[in-house]
Amino acid sequence: MNTLTTKTASAQACGLYIGQHEFAILLRDGRRLVVPFVCFPRPEQATPEQRRHFELYSDGKMLHWPDLDEDIEIQHLVDGRLPVKTSDPLAAACN
Repeated sequence: MNTLTTKTASAQACGLYIGQHEFAILLRDGRRLVVPFVCFPRPEQATPEQRRHFELYSDGKMLHWPDLDEDIEIQHLVDGRLPVKTSDPLAAACN
C-alpha cells in the first residue's frame, strides 16, 4: 500500500496593507488574507501611526508591531488560529 505524505511549508508574507478596521497580508504564494483588528486587542486599541509601524521578520513568517509589543505568526492566520474577544459582538468574525 502506498501512502501519500505532504510537507506543509510555513506561510510567508511579502507585504502588508494597514486599513482603518483591518489589515491585509499578501502571501508569497499569491494569496491575500484580510484580518479585522477586532481580533487582536492591542492593534485594535492602537493609533493609526502605531498600526503603520510594523516589521516582517523571520523570512516573512512573523509580523511584529514594536510600539505595541505584538507578534503574530503568519501561519496562525492562515490556519485560522485567532484570539477571540468574547465580549465583542464582532468576535464571531474571528472564528
